[in-house]
Amino acid sequence: MSAPAYHMRMKDLAANQRAAYKALRSSYAAKHFELKLMQCELRYALREEMVMLAKKQEEEKAALRQKNRDAREQAKVEKAYLAPSKLEPDFWNYYPNHDGRRDTMAAVLKSLDMPVEKLDELMPAYAEWLLTANKMHENGRPMNRWALMTAFVQTRLMVPKRMLKPESVIVQMLVERGDLVVGHIV
Repeated sequence: MSAPAYHMRMKDLAANQRAAYKALRSSYAAKHFELKLMQCELRYALREEMVMLAKKQEEEKAALRQKNRDAREQAKVEKAYLAPSKLEPDFWNYYPNHDGRRDTMAAVLKSLDMPVEKLDELMPAYAEWLLTANKMHENGRPMNRWALMTAFVQTRLMVPKRMLKPESVIVQMLVERGDLVVGHIV
């Protein structure tokens, strides 16, 4: 009588252990499934966060680019105001004494013993000439305003020195003596 009871108790114990194992196994599977779902949700959330961060960075970059572009345009406008002859040669017609340039040109003309009456006509021509002029000295240093205006007056306004005509008596006499070659500038 004791044997069947013991056997039944062992069977019940094994059945209980199997049931507990199956319950633990199903609980583990459910928890594992929940963990995988949470990992997927976390991955999707991280992706969305990365996408939002990338969009924010792109917007910040675009704003910074626009700010730099505006700053460059503003600098260009300021530079054009400081050097108006590069932007608009007619500037001198509207602002004839901008930054004292008209006074400097008048002083240059006086120093070269030239008339100052046509100064208003000279300033636009000077502005156009300045666009293509060589603004450097022979030694490589940049020319100042006085030197540039002097060069402009000398290249554009100075009357070239007269050449001696070969038919003049003085020239023929100098050529015969060998003191002068025809075509020399006096």
